[in-house]
Amino acid sequence: MWLGERTEISLHPYQLACLLLILKKTHGSFELQGVQDKDLNSQAHSSITQRLH
Repeated sequence: MWLGERTEISLHPYQLACLLLILKKTHGSFELQGVQDKDLNSQAHSSITQRLH
């Protein structure tokens, strides 16, 4: 994943805004579809969220 490969390079503000929007929308959509919390709040999701905030 390209985000994991560029941990030392900061994101452009537009990239950050787009990724945060995508993350929020997909997380909410998965919740509505009944995906279990343990799958939604996985280590991968947590690390991506931490990296973006």
